[in-house]
Amino acid sequence: MYEDYVTLTDSNKIHDTTLLKGASLRDAGESSMSLGAKKYFSGYVFSASRQPPEVIFEEGLTFTPRVGGAARVDSLVRASSGSSSFNQSAAGVSTTICSHVAGWFFYDSTGYVYLINANSFSGFATPNAPQSVLYGFHNHLLDKVCDVNFTHPIFNNFIVGVVWPSDNYTPMDGGWSGSPPTALKLAVNPNYEKTNASDSIEAIVKLFSRDEW
Repeated sequence: MYEDYVTLTDSNKIHDTTLLKGASLRDAGESSMSLGAKKYFSGYVFSASRQPPEVIFEEGLTFTPRVGGAARVDSLVRASSGSSSFNQSAAGVSTTICSHVAGWFFYDSTGYVYLINANSFSGFATPNAPQSVLYGFHNHLLDKVCDVNFTHPIFNNFIVGVVWPSDNYTPMDGGWSGSPPTALKLAVNPNYEKTNASDSIEAIVKLFSRDEW
């Protein structure tokens, strides 16, 4: 699986997907603002999970609701930093605009970072600085947006694939805890390729390249 990959080469866009053409960061609606939401985001995002691609490519990113009502909304509009632990809180699916933030949760263990095409739906977007060292690398996370939380599962056909720092051979090699990766390798989810012809892998590679414009 990991021998067959493409490379995402723009070191700015892999850490801030709001820079991608077509991304949408906008004010939340009045009813959502009354519940604490500030922004919505639609576009490409990253999510961290301890589940391997063989599972996520088939099942997607799911959760079992264990909180509801105001408690669930309160969790969704707060910062979460794209970690799988948020999924376990059963409020929704947590993602982030920054691959480094998602990968940071595995600095001392093995995990996987997934690229998601969320152009056709919206999540609650919040600024955050999850670790002081991350803010040092990415000060836009606190100034603009870091986390994007979704109220629903992410079905497998919206998961583009698994990404990892380009200096590494496989996602299991780690490499997220140091300086930000300058490029990412992407092993494509075959279920994404089957169902998203309008957002082809070639188009995604172009979006994440320095010469996209």
